[in-house]
Amino acid sequence: MVKVLDTHTTADGTHTATARATSPGAATLPFADTYIPDPHGPPSRPRQLALTVVP
Repeated sequence: MVKVLDTHTTADGTHTATARATSPGAATLPFADTYIPDPHGPPSRPRQLALTVVP
């Protein structure tokens, strides 16, 4: 299991996240980019990050 601790978007649109693995195994973290001209607009590109944590 992976727990997302924090997310942040910088002024130039860079997205960062801090996560911690709470146990060994596999996890998929889904996320989406925001429409750049309107940061409150709909998500424009769904993505996912696949992680495997081993002891």
